[in-house]
Amino acid sequence: MLMLKKTIAALSLLSILAACQNDENPPQPEPKPRQDINLTRVEQALMDKGTDFAFRFFDQVCSTEKEKPNVFVSPLSASLCLSMITNGASGNTLTEMQNVLGFPAASFSLDDLNNYNQKLTSALLDLDNTTQLGIANSIWIKEGFKVYDSFVDVNKKMYDAQVQELDFASPTAKDVINQWCAEQTNNCIKEVIQRIPEDARMYLINALYFKGIWKSQFQKSDTRQENFTNSDGTEQKVNMMNQTETFNYAQNSAFSIAELPYGN
Repeated sequence: MLMLKKTIAALSLLSILAACQNDENPPQPEPKPRQDINLTRVEQALMDKGTDFAFRFFDQVCSTEKEKPNVFVSPLSASLCLSMITNGASGNTLTEMQNVLGFPAASFSLDDLNNYNQKLTSALLDLDNTTQLGIANSIWIKEGFKVYDSFVDVNKKMYDAQVQELDFASPTAKDVINQWCAEQTNNCIKEVIQRIPEDARMYLINALYFKGIWKSQFQKSDTRQENFTNSDGTEQKVNMMNQTETFNYAQNSAFSIAELPYGN
């Protein structure tokens, strides 16, 4: 149970890994035709539960981080990390983690969850040839700390996780983990760990890199100065992108939102 607590503490820091923008814009290939991901009845149910988890995750982040001006998080990263951890849980801890993910044992087995996550990540990586997407998992185990082979094997097989023992007492240990994160995110995220606590036993990390091209791209020549309203109600002139196109749009008393699709 101690190991699990330490693992989750790491997750709260590391599950927010996501892509940053790269200013290079090389010529893009023609988008290949969009293809549906065929799901079984169980996989469809797991997808619905995953969507519910994402909304609950966002709701929790908004309620706890509301004082921060900008927060960028990835429910997929959190879900994949929790799923990997779940493979090492048992008893009440396993039940609680399955309930947090929204996949109760009465309805879904661990095999169902692992197979679905493997299918989802594989399909996402091959879905759009105009979008750069990287999904990488790793498990860093304190040297000498014993874990079950079955835990390592299932996460290697189903999550393609890199598993490595590391001397957490070494001053360079955090640099090894940070270097892995930098490599997986195209150097967008270079530091996720500043120090490794003495009682740390394991880090499970998901690194998500995304760079997409809008289906309907903006032209630089159409950028112009417009009024922007700041959070304090004041206005200032800023450069705004412009285009005339048809997009999905929704509005209520709290917000208005437009959907700008990527690629295919």
